[in-house]
Amino acid sequence: FIDALGDGHCGYRSIAVSLGQPESSWFEILQDLVKEVEKNKALYSQVLLKSVDETIISITWTTQHSAPKTHWMSMPSMGPVIANQYNRPVFFYSSLGSHSFFPRTPHPHSSPSIFLA
Repeated sequence: FIDALGDGHCGYRSIAVSLGQPESSWFEILQDLVKEVEKNKALYSQVLLKSVDETIISITWTTQHSAPKTHWMSMPSMGPVIANQYNRPVFFYSSLGSHSFFPRTPHPHSSPSIFLA
């Protein structure tokens, strides 16, 4: 368990650590997720709570400075994107409830799951 730096990028930092990368690689995680949504617009137009374009705008942040709330990673809506991009199950826990997401591929990666709280 880590308590990621709370600068508006903490969701992406948490994913990075779950993947065995340093928190500082949050920006690469963000870029991966943008590419995943852009590559699979047809799928995500039916899965995401926001439109694909709104999702891309909300997760696109190009500065190292703290991100405003409009650019924070939105869970649980980003769960399927994370699971598909990294081909791993994603488990999200919050005071409002728990959610599980599994990649669309029939054979998920054998590496550890991604846990976010």
